[in-house]
Amino acid sequence: MINRELGTVVSHKSDLYTEYDVTDKHYCINEKPRKLIDIFNDVNKQLKEKYPKLCEGFDYFSLSASLDHFYDSGSRGTEILWNMDTAWTAVYYVTGGSEGYYIHVSSIHDDKHKLLFLGKTLREGEAGISWAEQMVAAISRIMNV
Repeated sequence: MINRELGTVVSHKSDLYTEYDVTDKHYCINEKPRKLIDIFNDVNKQLKEKYPKLCEGFDYFSLSASLDHFYDSGSRGTEILWNMDTAWTAVYYVTGGSEGYYIHVSSIHDDKHKLLFLGKTLREGEAGISWAEQMVAAISRIMNV
């Protein structure tokens, strides 16, 4: 693409949430959101690379099944794009209903809370709380929230 004001595209780049082109005049143009599945895969890969021992505590970590409800897509994130208008991304843990702890990664926009990623550990008591706190911190660092 050539635009006399913005310049010629010289590279295509991406960060965790978006893809964009960079011009020879150092402008970022053609910005678009990445697919949620790609963001999840990047977060999961970085978790395994940077925190391998911590990841051993997961019983599972996946896209949330509730995505089908919010987006009525049946795709569980495979075609869902990151909402670039997300006001906040929240990473937190909650006590499991029968055992262990859940790790939640949610987006918040227009007073709506959407659970995006969900993880679970079966660890209990202080060990479970300590693991959950460390995992929340690790995911927060990776997602820069």
